Amino acid sequence: MKLKAEVINLGPLLKQINAAPAEFLHAAAVELYQEAEGIMAQAKELVPVLTGNLRDSGHVELPRVEKSSALVEIGFGSSAVQYATPVHENLDAHHPRGGTAKYLELPYRAALTGMEARIAAGIRGRVK
Repeated sequence: MKLKAEVINLGPLLKQINAAPAEFLHAAAVELYQEAEGIMAQAKELVPVLTGNLRDSGHVELPRVEKSSALVEIGFGSSAVQYATPVHENLDAHHPRGGTAKYLELPYRAALTGMEARIAAGIRGRVK
């Protein structure tokens, strides 16, 4: 189970700022990574736990900067935990120890509100 968050098509904006494009993209990548870390922290509170393996498989990949975009992937699952997607998608499952389906999607959707403004403010704070 993976979600991707990407800041794309920054070319026009890069022309309007005083920072070098590389500095701006680095700042965007750092801010996007911080957003992803916050989403993951909330998701780990919602993920159903039986053994703890699913929760422990949650990860945030380091940002990738490509041309005029920054990309961060977050997700749950691994070769040892191949059931992340079915657990995430099964709305009818009962989790006796707590947790819920859509454990990654719910915090992601909640974080979308204000994400652009938070990232922009973070970039402004990093780029002088």
